[in-house]
Amino acid sequence: MISKISVKKPYTVIVGIVLVLILGYIAVTRMSTDLLPSMNFPYAIVITSDVGASPEEVEKKISAPIEAAMASMTDIKKVSSVSQDNVSMVVLEFEQNANMDAITVEMRESLDALKAQWDDNVGNPGIMKINPDMMPILISAISKEGMSAQELTEYVENEVVPEVESVAGIARVTVSGGIKTTIEITLDSDKIAKLNKEVRKALSKKFADAEADIRKARNSLNSRGSQLKSGQDKLIASTTEAVNKLTDQKVELMQSKAKLNEKLVEMKASLTGNEQIDATIQRGIKSIEKNIKQMEAGIETINDNLAKLHATQISGAVDMGSASAQMASGKTSLSDALASLKESKKAAYDAADLTKILTQEAVGGMLSAQNFDMPAGYVEKNGEKYLIRVGDDLSEKKELDNLILLDMDLKGVKPIYLKDIAKVTFVDDSSDVYTSINGEPGILLTMEKQTGYSTGDVTKAAIAKMESLEKQEKGLNAETIMDQGIYIGYIVNSVVQNMVVGGLLAILILFLFLRDLKPTLVIAISIPVSVVTAVVLMYFSNVTLNVISLSGLALGIGMLVDNSIVVIENIYRLRNLGLPVKEAAVKGAKQVAGAIVASTLTTACVFLPIVFTDGITRQLFVDMGLTIAYSLFASLLIALSFVPMMASGVLAKNKEKEHKIFDRIQNAYASVLKGALRVKPLVLLLALGLLVASAYASMSRGTAFLPSMESTQMTATMEVPKEMKLDEARAISDKMIAKIMEIKDVETVGAMTGSGGGMGMMSMGNSGNSRDITMYLLLKEDKSLSNVQIAKQIEEKTKNMGAKLTVQTSAMDISSFMASGIQVHVEGRDLDKLQGLAKQVQDVVEKTPGTKEISSGMDEMTNGVKITVDKKKAAKYSLTVAQVFQNVSKEVADAKSATTLSTDTADYDVFVKSDQETDMTIAKLKKMKLDYKTMEGEEKKVSLKKVASIQNQASLSQISREAQNRYINVTAQIDEKHNVGLVSNAIKKELKKLSVPEGYSVSMAGEDETINDAMKQLTLMLLVAVAFIYLIMVAQFQSLLSPFIIMFTIPLAFTGGFLGLFLTGNEVSVIAMLGFVMLAGIIVNNGIVLVDYVNQLRETGMDKKTALIEAGRTRLRPIMMTALTTILAMSTTAIGAGMGSDMVQPMAIVTIGGLIYGTLLTLFVVPCMYDLLHREKSMVKEEIDDDISNL
Repeated sequence: MISKISVKKPYTVIVGIVLVLILGYIAVTRMSTDLLPSMNFPYAIVITSDVGASPEEVEKKISAPIEAAMASMTDIKKVSSVSQDNVSMVVLEFEQNANMDAITVEMRESLDALKAQWDDNVGNPGIMKINPDMMPILISAISKEGMSAQELTEYVENEVVPEVESVAGIARVTVSGGIKTTIEITLDSDKIAKLNKEVRKALSKKFADAEADIRKARNSLNSRGSQLKSGQDKLIASTTEAVNKLTDQKVELMQSKAKLNEKLVEMKASLTGNEQIDATIQRGIKSIEKNIKQMEAGIETINDNLAKLHATQISGAVDMGSASAQMASGKTSLSDALASLKESKKAAYDAADLTKILTQEAVGGMLSAQNFDMPAGYVEKNGEKYLIRVGDDLSEKKELDNLILLDMDLKGVKPIYLKDIAKVTFVDDSSDVYTSINGEPGILLTMEKQTGYSTGDVTKAAIAKMESLEKQEKGLNAETIMDQGIYIGYIVNSVVQNMVVGGLLAILILFLFLRDLKPTLVIAISIPVSVVTAVVLMYFSNVTLNVISLSGLALGIGMLVDNSIVVIENIYRLRNLGLPVKEAAVKGAKQVAGAIVASTLTTACVFLPIVFTDGITRQLFVDMGLTIAYSLFASLLIALSFVPMMASGVLAKNKEKEHKIFDRIQNAYASVLKGALRVKPLVLLLALGLLVASAYASMSRGTAFLPSMESTQMTATMEVPKEMKLDEARAISDKMIAKIMEIKDVETVGAMTGSGGGMGMMSMGNSGNSRDITMYLLLKEDKSLSNVQIAKQIEEKTKNMGAKLTVQTSAMDISSFMASGIQVHVEGRDLDKLQGLAKQVQDVVEKTPGTKEISSGMDEMTNGVKITVDKKKAAKYSLTVAQVFQNVSKEVADAKSATTLSTDTADYDVFVKSDQETDMTIAKLKKMKLDYKTMEGEEKKVSLKKVASIQNQASLSQISREAQNRYINVTAQIDEKHNVGLVSNAIKKELKKLSVPEGYSVSMAGEDETINDAMKQLTLMLLVAVAFIYLIMVAQFQSLLSPFIIMFTIPLAFTGGFLGLFLTGNEVSVIAMLGFVMLAGIIVNNGIVLVDYVNQLRETGMDKKTALIEAGRTRLRPIMMTALTTILAMSTTAIGAGMGSDMVQPMAIVTIGGLIYGTLLTLFVVPCMYDLLHREKSMVKEEIDDDISNL
C-alpha cells in the first residue's frame, strides 16, 4: 500500500524527505552532547562530623541512629555506613524509580529530629545525591606573571572563579593549590603580666587611701573619748561646764560624721563596674554607713543627756557614762571596717587578675562580641519603617589591633587594647599545599556542570571565558589539563567517521553485487535519510548525543540498508524478468514487505525487554536500544516508500546484466545444499558441537563489566605514607612528573594534594588519603601508544622512587562510580571475630593467583590513647568522667575561628592562641593537671594519672556497616595477566571451604557482583527478546513451525559471536552480552527471508526440496548482501578505529562473528531443519483456500 502510493505520488515522498532533513538539521544543532546518557543514580549520602570522636564513638552516636532512622524511608533498598575519626558517612540506596527530590526532603525531616538529640560537637548532617554530573568536566591550571602565591590565590578566588561560575551550566568551581590566609592573634603572656602589675598597683593605692581614712576617723574618736572622761569628773562640780563640753562633743561627732559621709561618696564613686572589685568596695561602704548611723545615735544621746542634766546631777552622771559607752562602740565599728577592708583587698586582687581575665577563650569571646553587626528590628515614623542595625563589622587589621578589650576605670591604668596584649599577624598554609603543572607551581580550577546541560557546550563556554580573561589580564595564563568536552568531541568525530566509512563500504558491497550504479545510488541516498530520521526521533525523545547512542547509530548503519537492499534487489530482479518499471517497483516492494516488517520488528524488539531490567544496565543501554530501533523503523519506512519511488525512476531504462561469477557461486551453493539435505543429522550435530566448544573457549577468557576506554586523559595517584613529610612527598612528586614528561605522548601533567573532586565515594571504605597526590595527564591527540602502554611506561619509570604511583588508564571511565577489582564482603557483629574472619579471607585472596594490592583495612589502624577514669579516685576530688573529658578536650582541641575579618578583598578567619601553647604529646598528657574544687569551694589541681590510667591503643581507622550490621571489605586488584571473573570464581571456591561462625557471612561484592548482576539482567533480556522474536514470526508466518525452524539460527550466530571473542582475545563483557542480544534479532532476518520465500514457492505448487534449493539459490544474493553490508559497516568499530569505539568494540566483534558464521550456516542448517520438520504436503494457496471454504 505504501509503496503503491509512493510510486504514484513521488512528490509527496520528496516533500516528506525534505521535511525530515530540515527537522534533522534543527535537531542536530540543538541536541546536547555528553560522555554518557543521562543517568539517575538512586543514591544519597549523609555526611555528619563529630570533631574529636573515634570511629567507635561515631558509629554508636551518629551512624547507628541515622541508619535506624533511614531504614524506614520510602523506597529504601539498602543502608550502609562508614564511621571514621571525626566523621560519619551513611550511604542510602533506593529503588530505581524513587523520586530523589521528595526523598531528600523526607531525609532532612528525619535528620532534623535526630540533630536535636546530639550535643553541640556534632555538626549539621549534610545530604548529597550521587550524580554522574559530579564528575569534573574541566580542570584548568591558572598562573599569572609577577604574582606571589598569596596574590594569585586572592586574584583567582575574587576575579577568575566568579567569572567562570557565571558561565551557564557551571555548577561549582573548586580551587586547588590556593593559599588560605588567616589572622593569628598570639597572646603575649609577658605583656599581660606587666599590665597586671599596673592594675595591682592602682588597686593597692586605692585600698591604702581607704585604710588611711578609716584610721584617721578612729584616732579622732580616741581623742574625744579622753575629753569625755575628764568632763565626767567635773560634771558634779559644774553642770554648766559639762553642758558645754557635751556640746563640743556633739560638734566633733557631727564633723566626723561629715568626713565619713565624704568618704562614703568617694567610695561610691570608685565603683569600677567589675563585679568582683565592686563587691569588695560595697562591703567597705556598708561598714562606713554603719559607723555613721552609730555616730548619729551618739549625737542623739548627748542631746538627751543635755536635756536631763538640768534635772539632776546624778542623772547627768549616768547619761555621761552612757555617752562614753556609745563612743566606745564607734571605735569598735571602725576597727571592724579596717579588718574587713584588709580581707576584701585579697579578693579584689584575684578578681582583677588579668592573667585570668584575658585568657584565650575570653579574648576569643570578646572578639566575637565586638565584631558584631545585626538588625535589631524596625521603628516607625510618619508611616515609614526604618530598620535599626546595631554594631559594625571590623574591616581591616588596624581596627583589630585597636580593638578595646577592657577599661578597668582605675587611676593610672589606661584602657586595654588588643595590641597591648597580643601580636596580630597574617599566616598562610603554604607549607601544607601542593599543586604543580609540569613541575611548576600553580592553581588548579576543577569545574562541575549542572544537570541537564551539554558537557561539550559548557566546557567550550568555560574555556572561552578563560580565553577572554587572558586577553583582558596581561600575564594571565590558563592551561587546560582535563577537558571532557574535547574527549566527547573526539568520540563524536570518531563515531561519525566510522559511520561514513561503514556506509561507504556497504555501498561498495552493493555495487559489487548488483554491478549497477543506479540501484546502488538509491541505497546510498537512503542511508543518510534514514540516519537523519533516526536523529529527529532521538531529539524528540530526549536522547542525547553520547558514546552509547552514537555507537548505536554506528552499529545500525549496516542494518539501515538491509531493508532497502531486500526491496531494491527484488525490484531489480523483477525488472530483469521483464516487468514494467512501476509494476516492478510496487510488486517488488509488496513481495518482501511482510518479510522486512517482520525482520525489522524482530531486530527492534530485542531491545524492548530492557524495560524489565533495572540498575545501571537499563540506564546505560536504553539510549542504544532506542537509537537502533529508530534507525531500523526509519529504514523500514524508507525501504517501503522512498526506495520504490526512486526505483520507478532510475530503473526505467534498466538493462539486464550478467553476473557470471555470482551465478557460479549460486549454482555451487545449490549443489552443496543438495548434499547437506541428505546428511541433515550430521549438519545439526556439527553445529551443536561447535556451539558448545566456542562457548567454553570464550568463557575461558573470563568476564568483565565494561572494556577500558582509550582517551587523551589519564589520572594517577601517588600514595603518601602517614609518616612521610609533605616536603618529601612534594620532592618525590616533582621527580615523578619529570619522569612522566619524558614519555613522548604525554603533553601536560598537573598534580595536587587530595582527590580533586573524584568519585571514590561509591566504593565504600576506599576513601583514600587526603595527603595523597592526584596527577592529571593530558596526552597528545595523535599519540602513538595506547593508554595501557603509557601506563606501563609510567609505572616502570616511577618505581623505586619512595612512593607508590597507581595509574588509571582513563579519566573518563564510568568505573569511577563503582568498585573495581576483587571485593569480599565479611559481615558480622563482634568486631574481634569479624577481624579474625577477615584475616582468613585475606589469606585466601593472597594465595589466589592474579591478585595484588590486597587489603582488609586492618593494616590501616589508627594509633590512639585510651584514658580510663577510675570513678572512685575521681570522686575524691569531686570529678566526674565528663569533667575529666572537658579538661582533656580543652588541652588537645584544635583552634577554632573566633570571628571573621571581612576586608574589601577577602574574608579572613581569626584564630586566638597563646604564646605558651605547644603541641600536646603523650608525655605531656601524662603530666597534665586537672582543675577541681574542694568542698569549701577552694580551687585546686590534681594530676591526671592520679585519677585515670593512660594506655596506648590501636583501633580500626573506620568501621563499616550494612543493614545495621558491621562488615569488613577485603579488597584486591587484578594483575594484567588475569581476569577479574576467573579470579573471582577461584576465590569463591576457596571461600566455600572456610568455617564461618553462626551469624556471620562471607560474600563476593565489588566488580564481580556488578558483572553478575548485569549478566543476569541481560540474560533475562535475551530470554524475553527470544520469546518476542518467536511470537512476531508466528504472527508473520501464521505458523508455529516455521518460526521454530528460524529460531535455530540464533545458536548458530552465538557460536560465531563466541568464536569472535575468543579469537580476538576479548572477555565476555556486559557490552559483548548486549551484542548477543542484538545478534539474536539480526540473524533471524536471514532465516525469515529464506523461509518466507520457500513458503511462497511451495504455494505456487513447487515441491519441498526443490523449493528449498531454489529459495536458497534465489535469496543467496540478498542474504549475503545484507550480511556483508552490516559486517563491513561495523568493521571499523570492531577493529577499534577512532577514539570511543573501544566502548562498543566487543559488541561489534560479537555481531560480526555471529553474522559471518551464522549467515553461512543458516544457508545450510535452516533448509535442513525445514526439511526435517515440515511434512511433504501441498501448500498451493488456491487449494488451501478451497479447503477452508469447504469447512
